[in-house]
Amino acid sequence: MIDQLTIDKIRDTAQILDVVSDYVSLRRRGQNYVGLCPFHADKNPSFYVSPSKNICKCFSCNEGGDPIHFIMKHEQIGYLAAIRLLAKKYGIEIKERELTPEEKAAQTAREGMLRLNEFAMQTFENDLFETDEGRNIGLAYFRERGLQDETIKRFHLGYAVEKRTTLAERAIRAGHPRELLLDPTEERKEGVGLCYADNDQQMPQCRFHGRVIFPFMSLSGQPVAFGGRILQRVDHAFKKYVNSPESIIYRKGNMLYGLFQAKADIAKQDKCFIVEGNVDVLSMSQAGFRNVIASAGTALTTNQIHIIQRFTKNVTLMFDGDEAGIRASLKTIDLLLLEDMRVKLLLFPDGDDPDSFCRKHTTEELQQFFAANEQDFIVYKAQMLLRDAGNDPMKRANVVQNIVQSIALISDPISASIYIRTTAQMLNIDEKYLQQALLQAQRTNYANELRRMEIENRRREAENQQNALMQAMQTAAIRHTDAPERNIVRLLVRHGGDLFNYVNRDAGPEAEPQTWRVVDFIGTYLENADIKFQNPLYAKMLRMALIASEDPSVPFDSLKFFTQHADSKVNQTALDLAEDRNEAFGIVELNESLEKDVPRVLLELQDAILRTKIDDLNRQLQTPGSDTIEIMRQLTECNELKKQIGKELGERIITA
Repeated sequence: MIDQLTIDKIRDTAQILDVVSDYVSLRRRGQNYVGLCPFHADKNPSFYVSPSKNICKCFSCNEGGDPIHFIMKHEQIGYLAAIRLLAKKYGIEIKERELTPEEKAAQTAREGMLRLNEFAMQTFENDLFETDEGRNIGLAYFRERGLQDETIKRFHLGYAVEKRTTLAERAIRAGHPRELLLDPTEERKEGVGLCYADNDQQMPQCRFHGRVIFPFMSLSGQPVAFGGRILQRVDHAFKKYVNSPESIIYRKGNMLYGLFQAKADIAKQDKCFIVEGNVDVLSMSQAGFRNVIASAGTALTTNQIHIIQRFTKNVTLMFDGDEAGIRASLKTIDLLLLEDMRVKLLLFPDGDDPDSFCRKHTTEELQQFFAANEQDFIVYKAQMLLRDAGNDPMKRANVVQNIVQSIALISDPISASIYIRTTAQMLNIDEKYLQQALLQAQRTNYANELRRMEIENRRREAENQQNALMQAMQTAAIRHTDAPERNIVRLLVRHGGDLFNYVNRDAGPEAEPQTWRVVDFIGTYLENADIKFQNPLYAKMLRMALIASEDPSVPFDSLKFFTQHADSKVNQTALDLAEDRNEAFGIVELNESLEKDVPRVLLELQDAILRTKIDDLNRQLQTPGSDTIEIMRQLTECNELKKQIGKELGERIITA
C-alpha cells in the first residue's frame, strides 16, 4: 500500500497539461488547450485541458478528470497503478508497506499482468547484457544488424535464454502468480501468454526461449506484449517470429510498435513515417528519423489510425519496392483517406527495405532520398496504375475511376478539388469530367453510408424495444426523485464541509438558529425522514460523504474529496456537478445560499417521493379487487402532506 503523504505529493506534482501531452497533441486556445479526444473517434478537436483547474474534459463523450483519472481511463488501470505510473514519470519515490495476502488477492488482474510484463522485460534486458548466452547470441545479432547499445536500450530489446523454465521460475520466485504467465482462456481471462504448460503440475515453459525480444509498449511506456525472433533454428518446426497472444492488456489491432518512443517527435514534426517491421523502426530511429512507427506486422487498422491522429494527420507510408509492398500500400491509402489523413508514399529500390537501406546510407543521404522520392498519394497511385494499364483504353478508364473513388473519400472539399485538378493535369483529361465522376462517387459513398446507418438503426430499435419494458419499471421508480437527488449531491460536492445557520420553523417563532455542516444536516434530515436515494450512484456518493466526514473536528473538503476520488464514476459526476451550473432537468438553479438551498432541496425530494407514491396509488385504484377504501385513505394523507410541503417550498422559493 502507498502511504497517503506520497499520494498527496503525486497529486500536487502531476500537471494535467504535462500528463495529457504524453498522449495527445494539444494546441493552445485562450487559457486552455484543445486536441483530439483519446477516448473516442474524434475528428474535430473536442478535448479540452484546463491547466488552471488541473482537469481535462471532452465535450463530446464527456470523459475527463484530473491527471490520475486521465491515466486510469486511458491506460485502463486501477487507482494505485496510476499513482505508480505518475510517480515514475515525476521521479517521486514511493513509500509502501508490504501487502497482506488478502490485499494481494484483491489487486486487479490487469495491474498484476502489467507488473509481470515489466518483470519479464527487465529479465530479458538483463539476460541480453549480463549472460554469456545473451551476449554471444542476442547482443551479437543486434550488433550484426548495426544497432547501437543506445538504440537497444531505448527500445528495451532483450533476449530469452534457451532454458525453457528459467523465466517462470524467476517470476514465481518473485511473487508473480503462475496463472498470469499462461495464455488467457474463455474461463480465465487473466494471463499474458509469456509461457505455456501442458498440465497444472508442469513448470511453465517460456514461449520465447532462444529468441531476441521486442517489447510492445503502451503510450505510457508499459510493456503490454512481446515479439520474439528465433536466431539459431531455421527448420520448419520453429516459427521465425512469435508474438504474445491477445489479452485484456493487449489488442493487436490497437498497437503500433515504437509509438511510445516516437510520439513526442511525431507531434513536434507534425509528421509520421509508417514502416512494416520492428527492425525498420529501429534502423530509421537510429539514423535520426525518430518519428517512425510500425503497424506491428498487420494491415493498418482504423483504431491504429485514430491513435496516430492524436499526434498528427500527416503520414508517409514506407514500403518495400517489390510487388507485395506496392500492393500493401494501395490497401492502406483509402483507409487513411477515409479518416481524413494526409497521405504520402515512399518506395525503396527493389530488394531494399527501410532497415537495409538505412544501413547502406548516411543520414544526409537518407534525407536527400526521402525529399526526392516522397510522393503525394495521388501521383503515386496514378503512375503505378497507369504503368499496369499500358495503352489499353478500358484499363486506363478503370485507373481514372479508381483514383476518383479514392478522392471521394476525402471529406475536405477544397483538398478534393485540388486533387481532381492535379489528376486532370496528370492524365490529360478535361477536369469537368472528373468532377462529374467525383460527384457520382460521393453520392454512391453517401448512399452506402445511409444504408449502413439504416441497418444499424433497425438493429438498435429492435434492441431498444426488447429492453423497453425492463427499463420502464426502473425509470418510473426514479423519474421524480432523480433531479432533487442530483441537487442534494451537488450541494454535497460543492459545500459538504461548509457551515450554515438553520432555523427550525416547527420550534416556534422564538427558535434560535443552529449552526450545521451541510453534510451533517443532510444526513440527519434523510435519516429522520427515513428517505433512501433511488439513484444508486447518488446513494453511493451520499454514503461516501457521511463516512468521510464522520469526525467533525477534521475539515471536510468535499470538492477535493469527490473530484479526486479513485472511483471514476464518482469522479466524473463530481466534475460535472462542480463545473456545470446549468441543470438539464428544467428546475430552478440553486442560488448557493445555503440557508435557503439546503432545506429546499430536501423538501423537493420529499415532494418528489410523494408524487411517486400518489401516482402508484392512483394506478392501484384502477386494479380490479384493490382495497379502495385503504387506498383512498392513503391518498388523502399523501395529498395533505404534499400541500404542506408545497406551501413551505413556495415560501422558500419566494424568500430566495
